[in-house]
Amino acid sequence: MYASVKEVILFTYLHRLKELCEYEKYIISLFTAVAIPVKYVLIVQLDRAICVHVAHSNDMSFTCYHKFNNLVMHHLMVPFMTPCMPGLA
Repeated sequence: MYASVKEVILFTYLHRLKELCEYEKYIISLFTAVAIPVKYVLIVQLDRAICVHVAHSNDMSFTCYHKFNNLVMHHLMVPFMTPCMPGLA
């Protein structure tokens, strides 16, 4: 999905090339940081959520990583927190 979004945005907004390249590095770094392939689908879902979030905002770019913390928590952290884990019961 990212490649198609990037292509469309660059066609319309060539001046956002640097921003999209930085975001691409960010997403790829998430894949390299995750050792469990099962979590890859969660990164793809996170990417979709970030794309939608940025698309619906007039004052946000793909490099506003601090504004994505809630999405990262929701997509990458919460699914693996269960009541049976020590300290969470």
